[in-house]
Amino acid sequence: MRDPRKYGEWAVVTGASSGIGRQFAIGLAKQGMKVILVARSADALTRTASQDIATETKVISADLATPKGRDLLLHEIAGLDVGLFVHSAGNAYVGPYLDAPDAMDEQLIAIHVSATAHLTRVISQRLEARGGGGIILISSVFGMFPVPFSSVYGAVKAFILNLGEALAVELRDKNIDVLSVAPGGTKTRMGDQLGDVIDLKKMSMPMGDPAVVAQESLAALGQRDTIVPARTNRLMTRMAQLMPRKMVKKQFGKMLEAALIPQPQSET
Repeated sequence: MRDPRKYGEWAVVTGASSGIGRQFAIGLAKQGMKVILVARSADALTRTASQDIATETKVISADLATPKGRDLLLHEIAGLDVGLFVHSAGNAYVGPYLDAPDAMDEQLIAIHVSATAHLTRVISQRLEARGGGGIILISSVFGMFPVPFSSVYGAVKAFILNLGEALAVELRDKNIDVLSVAPGGTKTRMGDQLGDVIDLKKMSMPMGDPAVVAQESLAALGQRDTIVPARTNRLMTRMAQLMPRKMVKKQFGKMLEAALIPQPQSET
């Protein structure tokens, strides 16, 4: 960040128990900000706060996929000078669309669409009232193109990307910086879990460092509207943007289908 003072005393980071969110929390603390860490696991948040962050912290255990969890977060931060919102909470599904668990679509939509839209609107209103601030929304390169075998996850990440890019224009005159971040494959707990269903070695997408995602994103806040962290991922997305959309979705589909690990069939 060029001037951390613009973003007040406190930053809210969702998904802060691990991966990209945790690295955002660490990076913001190194720049002197107090950090509100939000995730479902209170124990993991407490470990991050005590072991990795030297500034003042506040831990909020909340399931943001639920209205109750979102209301709890907004209530807990109401009296604080929050000037930066980093929304990194999320989950993923890779596999055939017809084989997805019954509740998977609802889970993906709840955390990536409903939570993002509601929290971003309320916090944007609070940032306007304080005279400005910043918002960082974590999308994915899967949100930039149609991705067979990750269709709903790609669709909800496209929602985040489009929302963020639109708000970057709409909120600029209100002194609110909005950055959309589209990481490629990243070494996170969610990435490890996906290793049970896809062979990551067969993916042509390298698995990046979540610390690099956070570092490059914080450096871009207030300077750019969208960033694809890591040079290899930027090159890949630029090449894909030059290709016909029909070809891109075909290539993504071939890559993911080849990497899928056959799953045991449930007995009926």
